[in-house]
Amino acid sequence: MKTLTLSEITSAVKGTVIAGPCDVQVDGISTDSRTVKEGDLFVALLGARSDAHDYIGQVAKSGAKAVIVSDEQKTLDALKDEKNVAAILVEDTLQALLDLGGYYLRSLGLKHVFGVTGSVGKTSTKDFLGSVLSEKYRTVCSTKNHNSVYGLPLCIFELDPGAEAAVLEMGITDRDSMSKLADMVRPEACVISNIGISHMEFFPEEKREGILKAKLSVTRYFDEDSVLAVNTDNDILRELDLRERGIKGRLLKVGTGPGCDFLISGVTDRGTEGIEFSLTYEKKTYNIKLGIPGAHNALNGSLAVALGVSYGLTMEEAIRGLEKTEITEHRLDVKEVRGIKIIDDSYNAAPDSMFSAMNTLMNTPVTEEGKHIAVLGDIGELGTEREAGHRAVGAYAFTKRIGTVLAVGKDSKYIFDGWMDAGLKEGHHLKKVNEVPLILVDNDTGCAVEYFETADMVINGIRDHVSPGDCVLVKASHFMGFDRIVARLTEE
Repeated sequence: MKTLTLSEITSAVKGTVIAGPCDVQVDGISTDSRTVKEGDLFVALLGARSDAHDYIGQVAKSGAKAVIVSDEQKTLDALKDEKNVAAILVEDTLQALLDLGGYYLRSLGLKHVFGVTGSVGKTSTKDFLGSVLSEKYRTVCSTKNHNSVYGLPLCIFELDPGAEAAVLEMGITDRDSMSKLADMVRPEACVISNIGISHMEFFPEEKREGILKAKLSVTRYFDEDSVLAVNTDNDILRELDLRERGIKGRLLKVGTGPGCDFLISGVTDRGTEGIEFSLTYEKKTYNIKLGIPGAHNALNGSLAVALGVSYGLTMEEAIRGLEKTEITEHRLDVKEVRGIKIIDDSYNAAPDSMFSAMNTLMNTPVTEEGKHIAVLGDIGELGTEREAGHRAVGAYAFTKRIGTVLAVGKDSKYIFDGWMDAGLKEGHHLKKVNEVPLILVDNDTGCAVEYFETADMVINGIRDHVSPGDCVLVKASHFMGFDRIVARLTEE
C-alpha cells in the first residue's frame, strides 16, 4: 500500500492524537494483533467476545507505528512505556476503518470504481467483471470473498496504486452493512446478481423486499451517468424500476426473457467441462464458451459483459476477457485425484446455488462403474426459511437422481427429510438400512441419502464412499469447514 502519514490518517478518521510522535508514517494496516508487522497501523476493533484494546501493548512490541482506538484509558495504560507509537482516539474504530478505507480508495485516483453484490454469485461475478475490464483498463479486484465491513477495507489498502479501475465485492453482514460499504466505496456502477433468501435472518419481517432495499443502497452515490446491471431472470429484479425508487442512472437488463438489453439463449451445461451459450446485443448474436462450470455462470458472465460494454469495451473485447476468467478457489473448482473428479464448491451456499451445483454434478459424465455423489452441508443466514430452504435442497437432490447424497450438519437433517419426502411423494419404495449414520435407500433407483451430524464424521470416512470413476460435489456454507473434506479427498 501507499505510505500514509499520521496527519492524513487522523483527518480521514476524524480522530485526535492522544499519545506518541506526530511525524509517524505507516505502510500497512492490520486488525489482527497476530499479524502486525513493523511499520503497521493497528485498528483496535471491538468483537463480540474480545476487545482488541487488550492487545495494544503486544502490537507495539511487534513494531506497530500507530494505533486507532476508542478506549483512551486502556490505550494510555498499554503505551505508558512505548513512546514511539502514536495513538489516534475515535468514537468507533470500525467506522474509522471504513472512513480510512474510503479515503485511501479515493486517493488512488481511479478512473472507475465498480461494485458487485447479490444473494449468491457475487465472487464469481466479481471475477468475471475484473477479467472483462482488464481488456481495456488496468483493473484490480477485492480478493477472495472479502466483502464485509471488516474485510473489504483491508482489501482496499492492498490495491495496486497504478490501477485505473477497481471491482469490489460488497456483501451484507447485518441490516446496515451495505450502506456503510456504499459510503466507503461510492461505486459509480454496480451489478446485482440476484435477490434470494440468503441473509433472511436480518430481515425477518420485510423478507426479500428488505434484502432488495439493502442491496439497492449500493446505488446511493449514483449520478445520471451511472449504470446498474441486474439479472432479470430473478423475479424480484425483473420488476425493478429505478425511477420509482428514486435511484439515478441507467438500468441494464440481462437475462433469458423478453425486454433484456443483453439476451442469453442456448445455454449448454457440459458439467465440469464448462458451459456454452449465446448472447444477443443490439440485434447481433455472439457465441461464448466458458471453461468454468455452472449454467448460472451464463448469467453472471453476461452481467460482466454488459457492464464492460457500458464502459467502453466492444462486445468482442468483453467476451475475450470473459473467456480468460480465472475463478476464485473453492467455487466449482474442479480437481481430479486417483481417478475421482471433485467439484469443490465449499466456500458458500444458498438454496439456488445448491440447485445449480447439483445440475453441474449431474451433467458431468462418470465411468460405467462410477457414480455421482453430493456432500451437502448446512446453509447459513436463512432465518425463517431455514427449514424450508434445506428441505427444498433435499427434494431437488432426489429428483436429480444423485447416486449418493451425504447430508451433513444440524440443519442438514432437513435435507435428509426433504429427500425422503420427495421419494414418498413420487411413490418410491424407500428402505432404512442404518440408524447411525442414518441411511435411506430408494429401492426403485438405487439412490441413497445418508445423514451425519458433523463434518468430522464425514472427514473420517469420506474416502470409503468414493471410488475411481466417481464425481463428487462438496458444497456448504463456509462455517461448515467443508474445505477439510476436500483436503481429505485430495490427499494422495
